[in-house]
Amino acid sequence: MATIHISQQEAERDISTLLAQLDTNTTFVIENGLGPVAVLRSARKLSMRERIDQLSNDTEAAMDDAFALDVEAGIAAHRDVLDVEIFKA
Repeated sequence: MATIHISQQEAERDISTLLAQLDTNTTFVIENGLGPVAVLRSARKLSMRERIDQLSNDTEAAMDDAFALDVEAGIAAHRDVLDVEIFKA
């Protein structure tokens, strides 16, 4: 995943080009003289396959035959309903 740092002035000057370059593999960090002021990334959600494809090839992690069973077990273990009240201001 690429992270590109650009100035606030550059983003303001050419937002249409920024948006045209935006994809699920790119994040733009918009900065002023004091540091980051915004992060721009795609709102499109990636599928599990796309996420797996983004994983680094230099990892020792491997998906063996039990991987799907591990994922199903993890999902089953966390089926509790979220208390949405904690997210309200």
